[in-house]
Amino acid sequence: MHGKNYRQIKGMAYTRKQFAPGAPNPKVARFTTGKSRPDYDYLVKLVSDGRVQIRHNALEAARVACNKKLALLGEDNYFLVGKCYPHLILRENKMIATAGADRLQEGMRKAFGKPIADVIGPHPYAGFQAAFDPLLTPGARNYWKSHYVAELSDAALDILLRSGAAVPDPQTEIFIAQMGGATSKVPEDATAYRHRDANFIVNVHGRWSDPAKDKTCIGWCRELFDALKPHAMGGAYVNFMTEDEQARVTESDGENYARLAKLKGKYDPQNLFHLNQNIRPQAAN
Repeated sequence: MHGKNYRQIKGMAYTRKQFAPGAPNPKVARFTTGKSRPDYDYLVKLVSDGRVQIRHNALEAARVACNKKLALLGEDNYFLVGKCYPHLILRENKMIATAGADRLQEGMRKAFGKPIADVIGPHPYAGFQAAFDPLLTPGARNYWKSHYVAELSDAALDILLRSGAAVPDPQTEIFIAQMGGATSKVPEDATAYRHRDANFIVNVHGRWSDPAKDKTCIGWCRELFDALKPHAMGGAYVNFMTEDEQARVTESDGENYARLAKLKGKYDPQNLFHLNQNIRPQAAN
């Protein structure tokens, strides 16, 4: 099967309806809003200075946003007009009718099926920090393990799939976070955090409520953690370490540890802030 999602337009776009048979209706709900009258004080035009094709849903989103602001003036005090002809707006037509056709229509946003949740958008910092609070309510028993991974190889994925099929409690999960991007552009010694070359974090979130399941759940976490070691880069993000992993702090901080210990000796020589994966203060010379 061969097909194209888009076509290149050479010269003028089609301007006559007979050249666009069967085109779907545009999603622009209205091309005029407000009240038309000749005595307005101002005329504002938004005009593209380049040759562009505008998607109908993008044009409708712009119309709604503009109308929302103008409506504050009162419906009789403005007149908003969309000058695009309906048959010039870029619209999608159904191209295939087989499995996966919706992926071509909707794009990569739904390329992997129906999402459990869609939280893409701007978030306040404090709100993002509290986003997982409902999943981490106090009172449950927790045991976490974590690895940095450069690549999710087939062998690593096989391990994750086998362990995922044997999760010991519904509250327990395997969490994979993608790294890279902007974080990889910062030198390792520029901040306390040094693992700039990691592409993934694999977290083993052991969580359960019944104390009788302690041995089973902790054992599952440790077994998965050990199985992934050959595929890991060493070290981990300190927030994901548990109480029995103090020895991994030095490994995680690597060459940055000496500098951090020196700073700790300067600003916290008594080790007041020790209820964490602790960096012990270095005594001043």
